[in-house]
Amino acid sequence: MEVLELIFDPTVIISLLLAVFSPYLGKLGKFIVSSFTRTPMMLKKFWRLRKWKRVKRYYLISSNPYEITWNIVRTYFYLTVFIMCLLFYVVFVKLGAFGDVGGFPLEVQHLIFSPIYIFEVLWLKQRGFTRDLIELKDRRRKKRITKRSRVIRNA
Repeated sequence: MEVLELIFDPTVIISLLLAVFSPYLGKLGKFIVSSFTRTPMMLKKFWRLRKWKRVKRYYLISSNPYEITWNIVRTYFYLTVFIMCLLFYVVFVKLGAFGDVGGFPLEVQHLIFSPIYIFEVLWLKQRGFTRDLIELKDRRRKKRITKRSRVIRNA
């Protein structure tokens, strides 16, 4: 019985596992180190691709004035829904329709008020996208104007 107790001792089990898997630990260490050396290049490539996709999307949308208008309308729609949701919850909390919200656990309070957070995040994301889109359109317009003025001056 003493032998079984000694075998099932955690330190003995760990040392046996290390003895069995020690050849693989060296290879795992080499793999981790080589992965770390490639990580900055992979992250750079990932961010470049992501930025390129975003810029490409901006250029495709900015060429269509109806798309720009649609994105502006969508931004104000999210803002309106966010404000309406906020007012809805303020009225319900003041009228006591939710009961004593302050008495609920914090997680339940966050769950009750989560639509406010969701619509706020949607509005902020859409607002940032629309602002970037309008700035891009303005930059492209300014480039066209300066190009035309150079052509007129050179003529």
